[in-house]
Amino acid sequence: MLNGAIFRESYEGLVLVRDIEFYSLCEHHLLPFFGRAHIAYLPAGRVIGLSKLPRLMDVYARRLQVQERLTEQVARAVQQAIQPRGVAVRVEAAHFCMMMRGVEKQESLTITSSFLGDFRRDMDLRQEFFAALRGPETAAHSHRESRPAHGVHTPEGLPSRAETPADPTGGSGARRIGVFTETPRPVPRGKYPRRVGRRPSRQRS
Repeated sequence: MLNGAIFRESYEGLVLVRDIEFYSLCEHHLLPFFGRAHIAYLPAGRVIGLSKLPRLMDVYARRLQVQERLTEQVARAVQQAIQPRGVAVRVEAAHFCMMMRGVEKQESLTITSSFLGDFRRDMDLRQEFFAALRGPETAAHSHRESRPAHGVHTPEGLPSRAETPADPTGGSGARRIGVFTETPRPVPRGKYPRRVGRRPSRQRS
């Protein structure tokens, strides 16, 4: 499966391929479970082609599985292939056997992890692994917090929608759009036809 995609490199830092989508089938209930996997390793003179890590995930996912075994199998396969200093695998999945039968919990998520080599012995390396997983989400969260109310970007010195009073025109009918004011145009006479209907007849005295 690796097809010789193993290369000699002196790089020794963390290598992480995250958010690998996968689909598998629970061997206990014959129902799907699916989610995302994150695979990391610390090279020891050799690296593996990046596309081979998702392929490795597919090899073990496309069979009857349980999530705990799937996590361990992927980690040990990377360890055997390139003998790195450490391997870390984290799998997050939703299971139809919990969503559509039994407890029927729709929002539950099962998380499993496997650490080999230096990742198992060194807490700091595990923290680096988890920090790399949280990185983009943390940046996106801080970006959302810095945005003004209603999600409208307002240049400095100009009021946002949240700061605009409910009726800034004092009842004149003008409408505030962002930092501009729109005044309704008068409707010319005769533009719209008058209602056509029968008037009530007057009774003779």
